[in-house]
Amino acid sequence: MKKKQRGSSEKTAELLPSKNHNRGASNQSSTACWSILAIDRDPQIYQTLTEKFQDFVFQGKPLQIEWIKTRKKAQSYLEVHPDLSIVFIDLDLEKPRGGLELVQWIREDCPNSCHRLIVCATEPDQALEFSIWLNYDINDYQHKDQLNQQTLGICLLKSLRSYQEIQNLEKKRQELTVLSTQLKHLNQTLEAQVKSRTQELATKTKQLEQEISDRTLAETDKRASEDKFSIVFQCTPHPITITSMKDGRHLEVNDAFLRTTGYTNEEVIGRTAVELQLWTKMEQRVNLFETLVSQGFIRDYEFEFCTKSGERRITLLSADIIKLRGEDCLLSVTNDITQRKQAEEALAKSKETAEQANKAKSEFLANMSHELRTPLNAILGFTQIMSRDGSLKQEHQENLEIIGRSGEHLLELINDILEMSKIEAGRVTLNPSNFDLYRLLKSIEEMLQLKATSKGLHLLFERDSYVPQFIGADEGKLRQVLINLLGNAIKFTQDGGVALRVNGQSTAGHQEETTIEFRVEDTGPGIAPEELHQLFEPFGQTETGRKSQQGTGLGLPISRQFVQLMGGDLTVTSQVDCGSTFSFSIQVKLIDSSEIEFSVPTRKVKGLAPGQPTKRILAVDDRQESRMLLLQMLGNLGFEVEVASNGQEAISIWKRWYPHLILMDMQMPVMDGYEATRQIKSTSKGRSTLIFALTASAFEEERNLVLSAGCDEFLRKPFRENILLEKIAQHLGIEYLYQENENSPSEADQPLARPLEDYLAEMTPEWIEELYQTAIKGFDDEMVLLIDQIPQSLSPLSQQLSEWAHNFRFDCVVSLIEKVRP
Repeated sequence: MKKKQRGSSEKTAELLPSKNHNRGASNQSSTACWSILAIDRDPQIYQTLTEKFQDFVFQGKPLQIEWIKTRKKAQSYLEVHPDLSIVFIDLDLEKPRGGLELVQWIREDCPNSCHRLIVCATEPDQALEFSIWLNYDINDYQHKDQLNQQTLGICLLKSLRSYQEIQNLEKKRQELTVLSTQLKHLNQTLEAQVKSRTQELATKTKQLEQEISDRTLAETDKRASEDKFSIVFQCTPHPITITSMKDGRHLEVNDAFLRTTGYTNEEVIGRTAVELQLWTKMEQRVNLFETLVSQGFIRDYEFEFCTKSGERRITLLSADIIKLRGEDCLLSVTNDITQRKQAEEALAKSKETAEQANKAKSEFLANMSHELRTPLNAILGFTQIMSRDGSLKQEHQENLEIIGRSGEHLLELINDILEMSKIEAGRVTLNPSNFDLYRLLKSIEEMLQLKATSKGLHLLFERDSYVPQFIGADEGKLRQVLINLLGNAIKFTQDGGVALRVNGQSTAGHQEETTIEFRVEDTGPGIAPEELHQLFEPFGQTETGRKSQQGTGLGLPISRQFVQLMGGDLTVTSQVDCGSTFSFSIQVKLIDSSEIEFSVPTRKVKGLAPGQPTKRILAVDDRQESRMLLLQMLGNLGFEVEVASNGQEAISIWKRWYPHLILMDMQMPVMDGYEATRQIKSTSKGRSTLIFALTASAFEEERNLVLSAGCDEFLRKPFRENILLEKIAQHLGIEYLYQENENSPSEADQPLARPLEDYLAEMTPEWIEELYQTAIKGFDDEMVLLIDQIPQSLSPLSQQLSEWAHNFRFDCVVSLIEKVRP
């Protein structure tokens, strides 16, 4: 390879420099000369170039000429010299048409495919020349014998200019590529931001404000960002304004602002909110701008404005102070909350109305409780007093039993209604205790067995081996739920049977809790799907329930609420003509049998034990019958009793008599029990006086009120005589004498003088048959009336039958009667 460089004078004007690019033109303008390569075994072209163009200068640079004879060396050279401008290639390099293979390699595999390629042929051949121009990417085609100085010079100029133009185009392409990449990245960034902010507009107005102030207004000098901001500005459903901080004039508003206020764009732009009479309260405007000046922004400022038509609207304003074209401006976004405020006001009124209605209902229930329980207290109380008299005629005894039973039923109905009211008010609480679940299930089964048998139904109680015997839960509520469900099943089932299935879970180790499932199944008429939703609605009844004309429709709603309170839920599945299944599961504590407390049977008090100091009791009640009840009940037992009709009388009597105990009614005219209690307890002597509150209220909140007033005990009317006497004994430390005909546990264990069937045989056949039918049907009220007809001489029979009736052991009654029936 030979190399020769010449140059002294500039032949033409310089072109702009270009940048390097892989597989493109090199930065030839930055080099000291134009590189030219001649690839030919014949040195003719190389010699002509070096001899004739040693002083040639183009664009201020001379020529640097290289000569290579072989294709292999030429390829090696081209791979490491991408800055070559012109390459002369012999057409028949190393073999006929061998130069064309090198041309194809340069265009496809050479690092710089932009070299100007000039193919030189030894002999003229127009057909061949056309074919080469057509099929190969060359820049010129010359005949060696025609390459004189002039022809070669023209060829050089054309090629160098072409190469320079390619360099310029490549430079521009590179610049456009970089610019296109930047624009594409910028456009993607802007599109992502616009998409993100547009989504945020639907849920967060505050983010919209931040979006507008931080992104859009920060890029207002860029036309593309201004266009996107304009779209957001106009499309948002919330009114947006840009006003001058200098004079308050509107510079720009969106369509939402125009729709909300009723003005046109021409009416708003250039005018202030004061001029448009938007402000209804100028003090709000003053507060707004004071806040803006102090902290530079406003968030959710509530104010009222007036539209063009005079309509007053309420809105939340959020605003930021921004720079716009070098001027301080206020960007404001408002959210019209007029409808929301109206809805809130309507809701507040509805809530107030509901609270008033609820208060009225509570007052009504409290009054109803008081008005119903007070006479019931007298009815049941005097019934208990009169029942002590063993000299009453049998007819009078029966009448007393009817009065007592009717009063108890009425009390149960009142309690059901009040229980539902407590549930609705969320005032029902759990009363957990430890108890024997097997015993509870057995007692319920015995209670309902005869009722099922009387209807020809099979009653099945089934529990698996995983059900624990001793548990901790609310026994009372569980008992009521099971009795309600089983009672309903027996009531509405005419054929087949009723089953209670109790299932437990396998327990391991020292597990403290477990889940028990209760399922009540029946073969009754079933419930239509469209009626299922009525089952748990208060006072709701199905078609079957309405036809039966039984119940209040409160049993199932109360049961479900109780189950939910215990942590479960009562559900039902049913199929018409096939039966229904009610089921629920509750979480219970596992306890030891030693934690179970067994109740002791109560005994009837007949008087105070001798040798005790006299105790003075003051009974305070505005109802005469209530005062007479307490006077007789306690006076007959040996207490000294005085009565008062209101709190003021009670205080007067207390000051002169100083009773040991005051039984205080809480709702009385002149002065109620609360005030009387507070006045008495405020003195040193009064603090040593016991005060029991006797109230007809059924609400638990009453207990807290009376105790906070200073009362020492709380009893609800109608109260049980034995409970009142037990409380008195507990606080006054006294002892009672009990009726001798009440069997003590030791007496109950003693054998009878003769078998019960012998006592039963002395009754009339008609009486025995009536008792038998009553026991089969499970009518405990009628059974009690029949037992009262037993003469005193047959007291062992009456005592045993009373015990069985009290415990719902109708099966024992039936078994006894079958021993004497013919």
